[in-house]
Amino acid sequence: MAAAAGPSVREAPATLAGLFAAPCDALVLRVEPTAPLPPLTALVDWRLAGRVSRLVRDAALPADAPLLVPGSPLLPPTRLLLLRAGVFTPPALVLCLRGLGAAPVGICPEDFGWTSADLAAALAGLPHVLYRGATP
Repeated sequence: MAAAAGPSVREAPATLAGLFAAPCDALVLRVEPTAPLPPLTALVDWRLAGRVSRLVRDAALPADAPLLVPGSPLLPPTRLLLLRAGVFTPPALVLCLRGLGAAPVGICPEDFGWTSADLAAALAGLPHVLYRGATP
């Protein structure tokens, strides 16, 4: 299940069981209107019966800003933060998350193509959960 990686850092598998074993306040998900959803985002979308896909398709996802939506009783995160790839760097994401007062934050670095080291350095001091091992 979840393994401790430090006092404010946890790791869990990028699965439904991992989301429940290591819950977070805000779950950061990568979305692209013209591309398939990455693995963790697709899993969350499936669990929510296509809600993420509908939001991306119908909500006119901003090109340069995240879309913050409330969570669902079907998953532990209280909020979902939908981001386009390439719009945010890890440090810019942290500024956004601090503004939301989100803690702990959950993210799957593989879904964004970020290294764990870059993300861990940016998130230092901010409680977070790294969901690992997402597969298509």
